[in-house]
Amino acid sequence: MQSASTAFDYSQLPADPRHRLLGLPTARKRCRPRELNFLERVRVAQAWGETLNAHAIHVRDRNRDRAVARLQKKFRDLCAANAAPHKLAEVATAIEKIGRVTRVPIKPPDTALPVIDKQVRHY
Repeated sequence: MQSASTAFDYSQLPADPRHRLLGLPTARKRCRPRELNFLERVRVAQAWGETLNAHAIHVRDRNRDRAVARLQKKFRDLCAANAAPHKLAEVATAIEKIGRVTRVPIKPPDTALPVIDKQVRHY
């Protein structure tokens, strides 16, 4: 049986109850203050995606774009002048060699993700 003069060792308790018993503020939980509903979660995800995409780096091949534009202009001019079909075919094959459709590589942003997180409006 313990005597009344024996002091209790608060250091053995977990942090939150120890703080509460000593009259100190308890640690704040590291989560959102309230639960988001479905629509709010969708809006946050969309805002985060848009912000991330705004920081993405688009790599375009300008020389290829200019070459295709020149060949397409030449093709339009030949069509307007009612050129012979073999001349149109030559320009069309030149465009096909370059490729009519291309991909634009998108590199990930150089900006750190925590910086992007701060830019997203939290609900």
